[in-house]
Amino acid sequence: MLELKEQVMESRKVRGHADFFLQENPVTAELNASAYDEKPVDIETFINHPHYLNLEQVTRPEIMEDLKAMFSAPNRFMHCNYEEAVFDEAIGTGKSFKTSIIICYGLHHLLCLKSPQAFFGKDKSSLIAIMNMSINANQARKVVFGEIQSKIENSRWFRKHHIDPNVRSELRFDKRITVIAGHSGARYPLGYNLIMAVMDEASFYNETPLIDTAQVMYYNLQSRIKTRFHPLGGLLIMISSPRYEDDFIERKMKEAELHPDKIFSRRRAIWEVREDDKKSILKGECFYLSHPITKNQTAIPNCYLDEFTMNPERAWRDLGAIASLVLEPYFKQYDLCLARVDYTLDSGVDQYGQLKPNFKPIGGQTYYIHIDLARVKDSCGFAMAHKQLNAERKEEIVVDIIHRITGSKEKEIDIAEVKNLVLAIKRRGFHIGKATYDHYASAQSIQELTKQNIQSEELSIDKTLAPYDTLKELIYSEKIRYPYHEIFLKELKRLELLDGKKVEHPAKGSKDCSDAVAGAVFNCVEGMGSRVPRLTIVG
Repeated sequence: MLELKEQVMESRKVRGHADFFLQENPVTAELNASAYDEKPVDIETFINHPHYLNLEQVTRPEIMEDLKAMFSAPNRFMHCNYEEAVFDEAIGTGKSFKTSIIICYGLHHLLCLKSPQAFFGKDKSSLIAIMNMSINANQARKVVFGEIQSKIENSRWFRKHHIDPNVRSELRFDKRITVIAGHSGARYPLGYNLIMAVMDEASFYNETPLIDTAQVMYYNLQSRIKTRFHPLGGLLIMISSPRYEDDFIERKMKEAELHPDKIFSRRRAIWEVREDDKKSILKGECFYLSHPITKNQTAIPNCYLDEFTMNPERAWRDLGAIASLVLEPYFKQYDLCLARVDYTLDSGVDQYGQLKPNFKPIGGQTYYIHIDLARVKDSCGFAMAHKQLNAERKEEIVVDIIHRITGSKEKEIDIAEVKNLVLAIKRRGFHIGKATYDHYASAQSIQELTKQNIQSEELSIDKTLAPYDTLKELIYSEKIRYPYHEIFLKELKRLELLDGKKVEHPAKGSKDCSDAVAGAVFNCVEGMGSRVPRLTIVG
């Protein structure tokens, strides 16, 4: 609470100073020269001139183009009109190089001021900080921070300001300006007067269904910058190669489309930047694919043909800067999953969790159930399947029920109601061979079902690949049919294989229904002694 109160008071102080400053210096005019010891140079001069960074020979045209577009407002501090910048680019496009130049340019403007503290309405003893954040401390020091340090040490202009070259943990300058390497601990930025910050590899911060570290870090950094330096200055930069379609960096890119006046954004493929790649395309040494976003035919250099042939989705992600639904899909041949949908089948449970009136058992069949209950008890997958002979007198598995029960953090799912659904199925005349539960909070339900003469036990889908491998083999060998269920099919598409040992969903995804179906199908195959064909599965 104290932290929030301090931020509000600081914000009011800065805005009051900004109002006074802008009265003296209208936004239509250049910043008052009397505030500076020396006039800052424009971004192109800063990059190219030997006295400053001296990078003319190594700065790619696309990087110069981006930076000139960002820093083209002479009436603003740093000549920048933007509050944020998002660089969602392929591996090898120079994101860290570009970001380090931006930080150095911010330092240049700060150190050109007579008193940065007075300019921003701070106490003269205040330390003004620029922070580079990454997924861990080692990454933070090695990549962007290392690029900044190298440029500072090789610049003639910065040598007169960098006062302590022996300190390696941070870059200390005169006028109480410092550059710090931080890590993704959520409270790390607190306590600093941040004027600029970098979130490096922003798509790779830890993310779970309960916490999105990148989003928390973003709020912490942005609140420090806004309350202390807006509207006079402040910039938050987010860089990463993409991962998932709904990860942090992709959400920021969508936000940038809505607020192009506040957020500068770029998405670049590797072949848009590398000179050799551009030459190959000009010579016609390329192949064409439909771009996943624009749908335009895109020329791609022949040197990347193997990558796009072997794994198109990964190639688009790593080389084309197009996020994936999954990193390593468990069902690589997802079209086969869609092919096993039987639109004549109807799941036996309605949206309210009640058995449909016309849902009746087939005489002589045994049915198998699996229930997957989430740890936080806000969702539950329920599935039932049986084995039968098809029209060709061959064994197949038919999924009779795919159902998802949802609760909320305020109102958890009633486990007893889930158990009662099993009992209602039995009362309807279905012969239940087995009903299994995921290991969480299942002991009491198992005991109660056992008392009702229903074989019941635990089956943890997370502890073995057998249920999902069984489901995959049945799908790929066309030995299974299931009703159309939108959530179930979406879950199948986003399932990932982690380290070859576990099937998992992305942080913002789910697998309640797919776990339930995999468990029910596995129970059915094991219980009936069916022989699932062992295939050599390529995807």
